Amino acid sequence: MLARQAYESYRSEGTPKSDQLGVWSEVASKLRMMGSSSPSGALEKAYEDHEERLKEILAQIPVPEGCSGAVFVVNSRIVGADVFDQPATLAKLWPKLIRGYALDSLEPFEGEHIPVTRDAVREWLLRATRGKMERFKSVGLGDDVRVEAQELVGAGLVVDDQPVHVEIFTEAAVGASSR
Repeated sequence: MLARQAYESYRSEGTPKSDQLGVWSEVASKLRMMGSSSPSGALEKAYEDHEERLKEILAQIPVPEGCSGAVFVVNSRIVGADVFDQPATLAKLWPKLIRGYALDSLEPFEGEHIPVTRDAVREWLLRATRGKMERFKSVGLGDDVRVEAQELVGAGLVVDDQPVHVEIFTEAAVGASSR
């Protein structure tokens, strides 16, 4: 949701903004789905409530050695990907990335768990490369490249014509816990 809102804001206003009411609504929805309650509406409460289970999951999913990125699958569905300029960057950010996806994996799921094939991942990634890409001046260093493809939305930071970070989300999967 945030990726979509930032993209639309770049198009209309030239800067990335999000609808804070929409964000708080998504957070409230996520808290309800996770069986958590927070008087301040903080998503961190869901992480606290599920801390033990999250620790178990995190211990089972180490950073992929030598990789610069990863595609994330939750409940038999590709939900996102993060690719960085070098493996050390992925390793540094891995705990935060995997923690968010791990929380998503704890949501109630009634479907059948079916493995996602390499071909499905390849096609998902190719769909992103065939999408519409727009370049905007980043609020910080470099350029913010926004991506929009069939059921996908994403962004990339490009500095001196070199991609530093690219994130892609399955649009229906974009929600309050998105990184």
